[in-house]
Amino acid sequence: MIRNFFRHIWESIKNLKRNIWMTIAAISSVAITLTLVGIFAATS
Repeated sequence: MIRNFFRHIWESIKNLKRNIWMTIAAISSVAITLTLVGIFAATS
């Protein structure tokens, strides 16, 4: 069970490194969306 967990984590890290631009794009879009929602919530 623990071995499968670490294998899953290792595969995730390996694929994040392999697809670095998609990783950056996904993180950026989530960060921008959360920022806009936070600004909207704070001003209303």
